[in-house]
Amino acid sequence: MKPETKYKGSIKLSAIGDALGWITEFEKNTLSLKEKFGTERIDKFYSWKKPVGGRFYGFIDNINAGSYSDDTQLLLAVARSIKKDGSLDHNYFAKIELPNWLDYARGGGRTVKTAADKISRKSVKWYNNFYNFKVNGINYDYKNSGANGAAMRVLPIALANLGDVEKIKEEIFCNSIITHGHPRAILGAMLYGYAINQIIMYRPEDFNWDKYITQIGTDFQNKVWSALCTIPYGDVRTYKQIAQQIGHPKAYRAVGGACNRNPIGLIVPCHRVLGSNQSLTGYAGGLDLKELLLKLEDYIVVSTLLLDSKIKDDNYIDLSKESKTIEDFTYIVSLMDKIITTDTSTYHISDAFIIPTIVIFTDSKNLSKFIYENDNLTFNKFESWKRLRANKIIKLLDSF
Repeated sequence: MKPETKYKGSIKLSAIGDALGWITEFEKNTLSLKEKFGTERIDKFYSWKKPVGGRFYGFIDNINAGSYSDDTQLLLAVARSIKKDGSLDHNYFAKIELPNWLDYARGGGRTVKTAADKISRKSVKWYNNFYNFKVNGINYDYKNSGANGAAMRVLPIALANLGDVEKIKEEIFCNSIITHGHPRAILGAMLYGYAINQIIMYRPEDFNWDKYITQIGTDFQNKVWSALCTIPYGDVRTYKQIAQQIGHPKAYRAVGGACNRNPIGLIVPCHRVLGSNQSLTGYAGGLDLKELLLKLEDYIVVSTLLLDSKIKDDNYIDLSKESKTIEDFTYIVSLMDKIITTDTSTYHISDAFIIPTIVIFTDSKNLSKFIYENDNLTFNKFESWKRLRANKIIKLLDSF
């Protein structure tokens, strides 16, 4: 089936489903359906009557067979707000479509109607439509708005951006916050959009439920973590630069959040990401550690001890394998600019060549345990390190 056919079919079926489901929305059980329509299952259109309004200003709305509700009305309003590139004109939807919808709304909950009314305020933008309303004497605000009104209208957004999950989630998020402030409403709409993309893009036999659940919310983080791995050793980037690199230039705060959730801190080097003014910002191991890690990358770590194979790179040299003779050992050391080592032999050679060198004495049999101590490179893990804390090592490095 062609994507265009799926697109048109999705809109039509959504309206049909709305027209069928709307009838049952106000029925308590199958018995009431049986009494009114002579059936326990609504599978065709019926004309019916819907009470509207309160005790003093109420009336009976005669619903013709096949009529759809506010859900489809708002869905079409969203569709009219989509630009050629698939993005949504949020200001147009918020300031034109949504308030005008109140003039022809057929149904609609208190939340979305209140939002549609409040968005007409001149001082309010599409992204800050904060409001309050009262129900039975109890005050509620924007953050309590967790109904499904956002999810019911986002089908066109997913259809216009099929295959681009990140854009679908971003556009749906922006559209949802115009009317709803509760995470349940916003995430529910994003989940629905993701499901639409999955169903239309993939064949049923390719669908995997476990993968579907676990992939939600991870795509953005994975993009950030992949971008971090492209930062060269000894170099840095800003959160804004990473956001631009992954195609979400305004999501620099979310980049910071993804860095904070990085499960393998030193392998995926989130410590190489700085604030926009090149300042050190949050780091799971603390700012002292982040500063130290950046300074350490100016140095070559030389060891005759065994290094973990998974962390070796050009800046970690295992001389026990590289040098077969004392001449090789001397030659390799002489080529280095700055050295951190645990070996006195290395120090004697570097001293002869007047190479800035830090000698660290440790009881550890494996230098990699010192360099990579999980996500927290600290200097009191081993007995001989109790007095060497991060700030002292930083000062030591600064002396060069």
